[in-house]
Amino acid sequence: MEALFENTFQKIKLKMNFLDAMILNVAEESQSSKFIIWNTKHFRDRTYLRVQTPKEFLED
Repeated sequence: MEALFENTFQKIKLKMNFLDAMILNVAEESQSSKFIIWNTKHFRDRTYLRVQTPKEFLED
């Protein structure tokens, strides 16, 4: 649990809001290669995950 908050606060230091940082942290911890979300602008270029909208994912 402590690692969850530590990683989240590291993202907040990079100018992410708290909820976005929590969501991204959970996505990264899931060991997925893609992150599917409608609001891609808050996450692109802030993670190693491939960030896509549902439409982009279905077209891929």
